[in-house]
Amino acid sequence: MFDSDRIYLINIDYIDNINIMNIKQLRLVYSIHLFLNYLPLGIYFPISTLFLLEKGYSLGWIGTAMSIFSITIFLFELPTGGFADKYGRINIYRISRVIYIFSLLILLFFNTLFSLFFSMFLYGVARALSSGTMEAWFVDMHDTVDSKINLSKSMSIVAGVAPAALGISTLLGGFIPDLKIKMNFFNLQGSYNFNIVIAISAVLIHLILNIIFFKETKRQSHKETINEYCKNIVSFLNQSNSLKYLIAISFCLGIGLNSIESFWQPKVQELAPNSPTFVLGVLASCYFFAATVGSLFSNILTNYLGEKKTLFIMKLFHGITLIALSYSASLVGFSIGFVTIFIFHGALNGPHQTLLHNCIPNQYRSSFLSVDSLSLQLGGGLSALILGWVAQYNSISFVWKLAGVFIIISAFLYLPIKQSKGESCESSI
Repeated sequence: MFDSDRIYLINIDYIDNINIMNIKQLRLVYSIHLFLNYLPLGIYFPISTLFLLEKGYSLGWIGTAMSIFSITIFLFELPTGGFADKYGRINIYRISRVIYIFSLLILLFFNTLFSLFFSMFLYGVARALSSGTMEAWFVDMHDTVDSKINLSKSMSIVAGVAPAALGISTLLGGFIPDLKIKMNFFNLQGSYNFNIVIAISAVLIHLILNIIFFKETKRQSHKETINEYCKNIVSFLNQSNSLKYLIAISFCLGIGLNSIESFWQPKVQELAPNSPTFVLGVLASCYFFAATVGSLFSNILTNYLGEKKTLFIMKLFHGITLIALSYSASLVGFSIGFVTIFIFHGALNGPHQTLLHNCIPNQYRSSFLSVDSLSLQLGGGLSALILGWVAQYNSISFVWKLAGVFIIISAFLYLPIKQSKGESCESSI
């Protein structure tokens, strides 16, 4: 897979190694990283709640544990982005993988409430640490290898890898329990333990490959303290209207995504109460594969329309389709609308990230990616807190209408953003 004597040993401490890498090779290496990064999540995702229920936790405690996970990400997202910019993105990413492994090990071997909460805390720290680290590395390397090549094309190409990895691994994760592989050592006799063991193994293999084939970049020394560094981030954000618009768009996206992810399964049961369980697994896989199709589609559109127009049109259709989904009256109609929404979602990711990266100075790249991720998490968290009660006292359809309106409004925030790289990224208003 790798040829360390030529190009895939990415050691950018030495200029000679940069000169023998081209953009296609960089995309391939980063795509392999993304695939291995998301593989463990997909293996665990289909059985996550069932695994915890089998260990004896109630739905109430599981919900509490997930809130600890979300709160941890919220608290650590920005500071850990600063750590990545100051101390090395690859180094911080590796630390996140080690913490991730420990969180899964605790989840696997211990059955107490404290172990559950501590595991979710560690998982949240790992997610916060890894947020934006390797993406920032990829963008910096992209500029170093050939700054003349359009970043939007590269972002659209690699954007399809994560949902493809999740689609494949989700199918695999749903199939593994049916193998009925028994693990009688360490009293691991549950039906879903083997999923966790495979997920841990996948993270460990990925970490080893990262250590072998990726070398940390020599970074310019930062003299600021972490406190001063965070103040500089806030100051830069206050000076850039375009960054504010992009972060606000991510907030609205968080509302929209959470409204779908939280309620699509009960909606399927409402439309087809007697449908077999595997229908949910098939739709979950379609969710990810549709995003992959959308990312490839966006590459074609951006070549003709540019990022802003593509994003504006796709975001409008994203919101309109969500509203249309609220009127679905059959499983077939729902499935078509569900897949279409995630095609548009996949089409948005690459161009949005391109605009975001064009607005961010290199030395703060990981930090602002963390800010953007924080905004997405905040929108999703508020959506979970408020729209859940709205759905309970009104309907899921009404929630989707509200979320669709938020997404449509956010589309207009793309219009005043400058998209030429190298400019101050101020809005044109």
